[in-house]
Amino acid sequence: MRENVIIDQAMQDGITASRLNISDHLKLALGNRLAELFPACSVYLSPQQQGVDTPAVFVSFYNLANGKRIGRLSEYEFGVEIAYLARSELDQTELWGAVFLIEQQISAVDSEIGGFTCYDKNGEVLENTAQVTAAFRADELTVDDGELITKAEKELKLW
Repeated sequence: MRENVIIDQAMQDGITASRLNISDHLKLALGNRLAELFPACSVYLSPQQQGVDTPAVFVSFYNLANGKRIGRLSEYEFGVEIAYLARSELDQTELWGAVFLIEQQISAVDSEIGGFTCYDKNGEVLENTAQVTAAFRADELTVDDGELITKAEKELKLW
């Protein structure tokens, strides 16, 4: 994880315990991509109420859908909001530049567990904030390892 990505304690606990879910992986992957695009900004992956130095970037979910597909395949759809706070609300060039850069660079985001595909994105500028909403998809294949573990336990020999 890049230095300028700021996470909350729950995310840190999940990383430490290796218990991240698919949405955590997407949020971390987006955070890292945005931190790469905006190295001078802090990228917050949890709500930050006060004390934010601008420019800053925020990543949050506004929607999550999960559908069962054939067999053990599930499809996830995530609605993500990315907000870029500029130094000044008068700097329209900076704000629209952020919208353009974000939209161009989040089409595919790689994480430790695989890739996420962005299939829709929209941007706008409101006051001193550039906002991009994006929809991501990811597939998850559930692997039943019960038989493998049982077989391994039966065939395990200790010397």
